[in-house]
Amino acid sequence: MILQYYGMLSSPHSWSAVSQSLLLEFQKQGIALRCKSTNGFGSIPPSLVPTCMNLNMPIKTEVSFSYTIPPNLIKIDAKHKIQIYNSDNDILPDGWASLMNSGAHLILPSSEFAKEIFLKNKVIEEKMVVVPHGYDPNLFNPNFPKLNIPEIDNSKFKFLCVSAPHYRKGIDVLIKAYIEEFKGDEDVVLIIKSSMNSHEVNAHFHVDIAQIAANLQKTHKYKWPEIKYINHRVESLASLYLLADAVVLSSRAECFSLTMLEASACQIPTITTDYGGHLDFLNHDNSYLIDYVMKACPKEGQYHQVKAGSLIAEPSHDDLKRLMRHVKNNPEEAKSKAMLAYSQVVDKYTWKSAADQILELIKEREWKL
Repeated sequence: MILQYYGMLSSPHSWSAVSQSLLLEFQKQGIALRCKSTNGFGSIPPSLVPTCMNLNMPIKTEVSFSYTIPPNLIKIDAKHKIQIYNSDNDILPDGWASLMNSGAHLILPSSEFAKEIFLKNKVIEEKMVVVPHGYDPNLFNPNFPKLNIPEIDNSKFKFLCVSAPHYRKGIDVLIKAYIEEFKGDEDVVLIIKSSMNSHEVNAHFHVDIAQIAANLQKTHKYKWPEIKYINHRVESLASLYLLADAVVLSSRAECFSLTMLEASACQIPTITTDYGGHLDFLNHDNSYLIDYVMKACPKEGQYHQVKAGSLIAEPSHDDLKRLMRHVKNNPEEAKSKAMLAYSQVVDKYTWKSAADQILELIKEREWKL
């Protein structure tokens, strides 16, 4: 049984994390892999390293699996091509829907939100099956050791944001809401964990978090509540989630949100925008959802091609302030919601479950690995 993989494998990109997790599950089931990484070979799990091949080396298999942009499908030599792909933007770049329709035999959006975007762009519905991303229960669980950061006072209420420094993630909205709502409070801290691919520094979608704060300091000239920035690699994000009293992500769009899933698996209360793929597993009963309005999406919110008419959600600044205050003042209620979220994701949204669904889809079609 041989499965070809084509796409990102090197950290810290979220697509790499997804692909690594699925490939490791396939390995556990005895499937031989032939992998081509489109973003190098750094931070690849040891068991996957021997499976990696030169990007230019020809590979032909019965079935391929990829997490890559549609123009790359033509580079894959396989009889049956399975593509994971998601779009945060509601309008795909020119020609991409046609490339998916002609180049992929099975398309796996990770949420109903992502599927609806593809349908809007005329991707063939019969080719699509929603297969949610997952988490590793051995890492993301309430019993994982909590991270110790000596400079953070554990007696304070700790909000945590784990996010790439992209405009889409709404970090500017979060910082502004936080410093305004908790002005003068000394019993709270906002922890922002962010890392990036070095080549993204000059990208149009990249934001400078330090510059966001500097700009706000010009207009908000008072003593801010504490903000702690973490830019270095953390061995396990689970240990960081468990340090927090609530995880908050004021995104303008999310195809799935591994952050929200992983926090829920750790039984941590979540606050996020009421828009995006995470609504497959989050709702008003098990989380706190921020009101929003739809607006024209600026170029900073688009990745591959700027499209006129594209829309994006703008989370409500005032509602975010209200929810953060409410969660801080009602920790027992927040914990109860987190426990409900945990009960609803603990078995359904694992990487094993995702891998099993993909293998079952292959079996149903009688494709041979």
